[in-house]
Amino acid sequence: MNMQKLLISLFVISALNACGQNHQDNVATIQTQEQSATEMLSTESKLWQSTDSKITFLIGKVTPKLKSITEPAYFAKSSAQLDKDGQFSMSIDLQSVNTDIEIRNQRLKDWFFETSKFPTATVTGKLDSVAINQMKIGDILLLDQSLVLNLHGQDIDIIAPLLISRTSKNKIIVNTRHPVILDVRQMNMLNEVSKLVEGMGLSSIWEQVPIFFYGEFTTK
Repeated sequence: MNMQKLLISLFVISALNACGQNHQDNVATIQTQEQSATEMLSTESKLWQSTDSKITFLIGKVTPKLKSITEPAYFAKSSAQLDKDGQFSMSIDLQSVNTDIEIRNQRLKDWFFETSKFPTATVTGKLDSVAINQMKIGDILLLDQSLVLNLHGQDIDIIAPLLISRTSKNKIIVNTRHPVILDVRQMNMLNEVSKLVEGMGLSSIWEQVPIFFYGEFTTK
């Protein structure tokens, strides 16, 4: 074999080896990506936790001149968790209520929530933890969730229209698709509303209270 044919043969062999190596590299890359995706989408039961979720509500009131005013308020402190069995629990610090006006905050604490006797409210329920843990990143789950609100010593059954989205391996976001409407009659708190009406010199306060929720839950 002359030198020219030898060089050509060596070039062909080298090219074939390179192609084979590239194919192996591509296969290895795909396998690594598939393995990462499998790890990311693990359906193992998890403990999800959230602190200081955004819990807001609207206060509707009517002035003596019959002018309607809607004022937002929120709770600055709360904690929540969804355990491995799907048991959901949330504790809300009622003393953290905030309307951005201190005297109004104090009136809500003293006259409506009566935080000296009822400092916290709780929300409990059983969620479908299997469906939540099976969510892939980018998935959205819609739930009309039965929950129990304990407020002012009363247990109140509510239905929360929830939107749950998985944004990463270790994070889900839960928020209400539209507000939960609480009725002060159902909560047996008309006397507390009357205290606010009288103390604030109002004509009336709406008996229906819209509540919104947004929480970011993480797991290890």
